[in-house]
Amino acid sequence: MSRVLLAISCLLLTGCNGVLPELPVASEPDTTQTPAATPVEQQASIWPARIGRTKGVIVEDTRPISNWRGARVPNDQRLTPYEIEREQFEAFNEANGTNLTPMFEPGGGFVVIPYINDEGDDGKRHLVFYSAVPGESEGTAEVQRTWFTYDEPDDAEPIGLAVLMPGIFATPRDISDRAERGLLMRGWAVLRMLSPPSRMTEHTVYIVNSVNPEPAMKQIAGDLDNRAAEAAFAVQSAAEHVLGLNDSLTKKPRVIIGMSGTAIALPTIVAYEPEAYDAAVFIGGGANSFDIANESSYRDWIDSIQIYTTTHNSVDELSPSDFAYDDEYVELSKLDGVHTASALADIPTLMIHGSGDTAVPSHTGDLLWELLGEPERWTMPVGHELLFAAIPLRMVGILDWLEANALEGGER
Repeated sequence: MSRVLLAISCLLLTGCNGVLPELPVASEPDTTQTPAATPVEQQASIWPARIGRTKGVIVEDTRPISNWRGARVPNDQRLTPYEIEREQFEAFNEANGTNLTPMFEPGGGFVVIPYINDEGDDGKRHLVFYSAVPGESEGTAEVQRTWFTYDEPDDAEPIGLAVLMPGIFATPRDISDRAERGLLMRGWAVLRMLSPPSRMTEHTVYIVNSVNPEPAMKQIAGDLDNRAAEAAFAVQSAAEHVLGLNDSLTKKPRVIIGMSGTAIALPTIVAYEPEAYDAAVFIGGGANSFDIANESSYRDWIDSIQIYTTTHNSVDELSPSDFAYDDEYVELSKLDGVHTASALADIPTLMIHGSGDTAVPSHTGDLLWELLGEPERWTMPVGHELLFAAIPLRMVGILDWLEANALEGGER
């Protein structure tokens, strides 16, 4: 696996759409019927708003898709969509009773482009989660999308549903491919996120006033919360959709696997509906997104978040040693793993961790492990690249662990 491919798999956490005031039409998870609702669920106001009666709309792409590729929108540009993407957004308008003009992903956004080639249909369902917030101009909507595929084992009833999520920019794709095949062979239905939400890597610049850092830190914390929340909204909606395709899965175990960027978002994804999951696997994850964003060895290479500080009317780019706002970030954030890891307290959890990781700094992985209650952890004395390079050798063990920890008792 090339260094470039593996480098992309690290998470450089980024600003997304700003957290907006709650809209009258926005809806929240129904926690009134869940006696064991966590504090995160009970605080509906901490979940950022989206346009519509739900957090977004799932659209099925019915083309005979055989493959897909990804593309990053250049900085200072905005994606020009295909006609089919505009048509798909009409399903969003129809579902929400709106008549909005979509504004697609800005610079730094990463999109998945399904396409047809001579290989023919891949036999999977292709799903796109569309969500939106109000645009700057009246009648417009800033669109964000997350792409999924869904597949079931051949000629066998699934033993449960596995949610499989990759790192930033859909990487490492070959490892996600192998994991999907392994899960299907073991009998799991697989809901695969092809890439994290499209605006997770939006190019964003923040100016921190060193005398009064709170306004900028509030924006940073809100943006990072918004990113994590979008992943939660997308997974919840996609899972609900596939359960409607096979309602027998509602009584069977559901597990979730996050890699790198989605491993960092995984506590927030689970916190949105913790009763849904029977086991979770973190590969190369960590907690405290602010630390991860600024200390990552791939921060400048990814170029998704830039933070500057002002002192006496001068502006200088911050270096990692200059960051002194961890306490402010943790206090202002509501959905970082620092706060949401407690949602996994009663869920069997496995962490796979590199003690030499500098992409998702290893000390943030140690912090996440502690916040999760020190669950089972497989530690390797390697960095981010070699951690993922070794995952194929660990795949059988991961599958065995899932079966041992999620299948006992069978039904919910």
